[in-house]
Amino acid sequence: MGLHVKDAGSWVIPESVYAKNSGTWKQANQVWIKQGGTWYQMLTSLEITANATNYNLYTALGSPITPITATVEIVSGVTLSSTGTGVPALSISGFPIGSVIYLVNNGTIVGAGGAGGARVAGL
Repeated sequence: MGLHVKDAGSWVIPESVYAKNSGTWKQANQVWIKQGGTWYQMLTSLEITANATNYNLYTALGSPITPITATVEIVSGVTLSSTGTGVPALSISGFPIGSVIYLVNNGTIVGAGGAGGARVAGL
């Protein structure tokens, strides 16, 4: 299950949704849909505004159990980094199949780099 809208005769996944509130169109930060008596989050947006290490996007978006569409922006000046060579600076694993994540990187994503090689004898 995913959020789709019809655009020029084709069904597409929207990057953003707008709703009219008191006569003014505003971008929705979250969209929820009720299906079979249960509410499911379908669309969300997130701005990462502070430096972080080992950032887990799945957790930051609430560990969804149904597919979602999310727009995530790393704002300018923000750095996501890693504390070790085996740990990603930004993890995007764990999302349900069918999820769509739009990543807008205006900041920096920096891994920890390699552990280096062993010394060669005699050199």
